[in-house]
Amino acid sequence: MYIVFEEKDYMAIAKMIRDSNIEDGTDSIEIQGLEFEVNFTKEVDGYYEDDYNNGTGAWIATSANVRIMNIRCDGIEIDYSGRKLESIVEEFIMN
Repeated sequence: MYIVFEEKDYMAIAKMIRDSNIEDGTDSIEIQGLEFEVNFTKEVDGYYEDDYNNGTGAWIATSANVRIMNIRCDGIEIDYSGRKLESIVEEFIMN
């Protein structure tokens, strides 16, 4: 079986990585009725806003570096762009 990721698949995986507590490892997600394992690293630098008068205490990301090592699903050949996915995740983190 062969699968090509669509834009909505990239967005779903990117949101999963952005929201994951994992910084270096594997997380899984269901896409198109199949369970995919995504192996990645995620480094995010930033600070907590600390302005006495106007501060919210929110986390402010100043840089993000994401690397997709591989995406697997048993018995499935997957057509995807790791660079495209990395870029989407980094944009999600920074915005």
